[in-house]
Amino acid sequence: MLEHRWRYAILCVGFLLVFVSYGIRFGYGILLPPMKYSLSLSDMQSGVIASSYFVAYTASAPVVGVLADRVSGRKLIPLLTVFMGLGTFMMGFVTDWVFAALLFALVGFGSHAGWIGVIRLITIWFEAKKRGRAIGIVNSGYGVGYGFLGLLLPVIVREYGWSWGWYLMGAFAIVLAVASAFLLKEKAPYPPQYVAKQSAIQKKFFFTVDFWFIAFSYLAIAFATSIIMTFMVAYFSLDLSVEYAVSAALVSVVAFSGIPGSLIFPTLSDRIGRKKGLFLCNLSVAASVFGMVVVGANVLLLSCLAVAYGAFYSAMFPIYAACASEYFGAESSSSVLGLWTLFYGVGAALSPTVAGYLSELIGSYSPAFTLSAAVMILSVILLLPISSTPRSR
Repeated sequence: MLEHRWRYAILCVGFLLVFVSYGIRFGYGILLPPMKYSLSLSDMQSGVIASSYFVAYTASAPVVGVLADRVSGRKLIPLLTVFMGLGTFMMGFVTDWVFAALLFALVGFGSHAGWIGVIRLITIWFEAKKRGRAIGIVNSGYGVGYGFLGLLLPVIVREYGWSWGWYLMGAFAIVLAVASAFLLKEKAPYPPQYVAKQSAIQKKFFFTVDFWFIAFSYLAIAFATSIIMTFMVAYFSLDLSVEYAVSAALVSVVAFSGIPGSLIFPTLSDRIGRKKGLFLCNLSVAASVFGMVVVGANVLLLSCLAVAYGAFYSAMFPIYAACASEYFGAESSSSVLGLWTLFYGVGAALSPTVAGYLSELIGSYSPAFTLSAAVMILSVILLLPISSTPRSR
């Protein structure tokens, strides 16, 4: 009975960690328009700040992954969350883009608490037949956190200024760090279901066509979607002259529509296959982004496109994750996902700076959004050579 209570505590803290870590990551895009005006940031400087998060996140991923296997989650998660909270809180004091980039890099490092640390604890506390549901519950914190902040932050900005948005998010993260130190608990892990027969067998995936084409497709979607998630509010409010609060509310539409989307389309891919599922999601995201460029300031149409973007955007990542075990075997899936994460980090780190430079050069965010749609189409082209039927099916 006591063990069941601890499981609920793990789920609750995990949900809140994902809520705050992804809320802070995407909260930058919500707070960017008032920050840009207040700090006289150029578009490229705005992009560099966003890129700094992913540079730190990607560079530290291997180290944090090793620590997560060797250090108690009860110690590692609160420590990382403190780094994330302090970096976020200090973002409210920035006066120039260099200081902001350094602090947001610290946030990127600490944000590993919201995924790597949590997934390790869920793996330990939940047996395989319940693990997927547990991860799904925790993962829903992304949509709830992002959507909630899309509604809350404009109110805070209007009443108190953008700095208070960072203060409140940072303070919440620090409080959560303290709470997690008391609520998280370790236990002996469940025995692994899969044991690799030979190390050489595990590493064969590295020499397959499927691995590399999916990896570069993953890099492409990271590049494309990071442009949108960084500059969406700025594009709506500054380019299209949509009211700031309405622009931020459209972000909430993206987030909340992602909750059912992340359940419906990965489930559909169970039936039609992962390759067709990715074709559907990636092309739909590309069409949604291109539509945002075409329809102009029509809020009703932008809302419809935001629903479509959010639903298909959130569905892509579980399908890519499913490809790891189905194409390369369960015994290699962790290694595959770890390497694909590096590809994702490279794409996500490059694109905000590239998009910011392009927007600054041309004087509009529309070319950057068009580039995003084109790269999403490229992500589909890169999937054409992969096998339609995974070997492990």
